[in-house]
Amino acid sequence: MTDICEVIITAPDADWLADFTRRLIEDRLVAGANQIEQIRAIYRWGARSTTTPKAASPSTPAPTW
Repeated sequence: MTDICEVIITAPDADWLADFTRRLIEDRLVAGANQIEQIRAIYRWGARSTTTPKAASPSTPAPTW
């Protein structure tokens, strides 16, 4: 049986994320990645609520065989 792990990261913008995931694939650290744009992070920072646009990438680790 193969263990499968999904990793989801957020990034400051879509271009940074594309470069990052491309390097992970080229270095064979992940088998593939999907880029999802238009994510809005809403969170409390200090005493106020903040909204920040993000991009996310769910990645599948590369097989070890």
